Amino acid sequence: MTKQEYFDELRRKLRDYPEEYTELREAFEEHFEEGRKNGQSEEEIIEELGTVDEMIENLGLPKHRADIRNDFEDLGNAFGSFLNTLGDTIEEGVRSLDLETRLKDFSERIADVTETAVNEATRPQSGYVGGPVRRIEVWGNAMDLNLSASKDSDVHYEYSPGLTVFAKSINELKIANELDNVVFHESSPSGGLVRSSSTLDLRIPEGVTVEFHSKSGDLRAENITLEKLEAKTLSGDHKLTDISCGSIRIDSVSGDMELKRVSYRDLHIKTVSGDYDLDGCSGSTSIETVSGDIEIDSLQGENVFLKSTSGDIDISCICNRFQSSTLSGDQKIRFIDLVNNAEISAKTGDIDLETELDNCRVDAKTSTGDIRFPRVAEAVRYDDHHFLVGIGSGEIFAKSFSGDIHIR
Repeated sequence: MTKQEYFDELRRKLRDYPEEYTELREAFEEHFEEGRKNGQSEEEIIEELGTVDEMIENLGLPKHRADIRNDFEDLGNAFGSFLNTLGDTIEEGVRSLDLETRLKDFSERIADVTETAVNEATRPQSGYVGGPVRRIEVWGNAMDLNLSASKDSDVHYEYSPGLTVFAKSINELKIANELDNVVFHESSPSGGLVRSSSTLDLRIPEGVTVEFHSKSGDLRAENITLEKLEAKTLSGDHKLTDISCGSIRIDSVSGDMELKRVSYRDLHIKTVSGDYDLDGCSGSTSIETVSGDIEIDSLQGENVFLKSTSGDIDISCICNRFQSSTLSGDQKIRFIDLVNNAEISAKTGDIDLETELDNCRVDAKTSTGDIRFPRVAEAVRYDDHHFLVGIGSGEIFAKSFSGDIHIR
């Protein structure tokens, strides 16, 4: 399948929801462009994204009404076939004089085989990889990754495979160690009816670079120091707590992000619908999302860049340069301290700004919205929708097309 065919199918599946299709296409165009720069073919990028039906299911988007009717028709046909088969089986069993004995023997054999198969398929795998190690790569499908600190220079691992029912193979973890680069790769069976997530627990030494690739796996990291952390997922959540890291880059479609007391040199996160919750973090920060909300408390960073199409932004921070923008999302921004300048823009969303007007000047402009602010007597009035207030050296530009601007 080509990129165009993928987009054509996505448009057909979401033809009742044109706005959602437009947002997804813009986000996926960036995903294809980034993959192309990394040398990936269109087929490889599509395989990474998953099928259109999987994408709609992961994002919680509704199917087209005709597709829903087809699903119910298929379900009805399948259920009718099941009832016919069940009736034939019962009729044949009634004719047999030893039906009860046969059913009992059959049940016992099934129980024995199932117990043995499940125990074998879910047997944990553990060990360690001797150091020194500088880079770790983890590749999985629905595998969760937990990171914590090692007490020595080795990488210690424990793998708990999930179970896929009615599949021809089982989940397996393969480990490759070349020089100072360790690769953990999970092979998962295709097909099957019921899946449970597998888990990989890694205890790693200080200063390692970690790269994580997964479709729906979660990432958890706590009390560790890393050189670099990169994660690329579709719907997995990410939770980082008490982390020190040089650089953090996360690319996800619908996964949520929770960062508590994380320090970094620079942070770059991009999602389509994932929400953000940052508390007590420090470092230059860049966050982009289409419909996710951004909530940040007590951020300290040289540069802060936030962008959301329809999600809301709520932040308190200390920074040198600040930039935030939304289309329909509201923004609530509190500057604990702003050294240089800030740019805040919205199309239809409201802007609620809290800052110290003795340390900065606020240039507030809106086309049709209202502007409210204290110290009216000191303000410079250009017209009813454009005011300049404050006496400090820091500059804040707040602009909205139809939203209100409230300065406190």
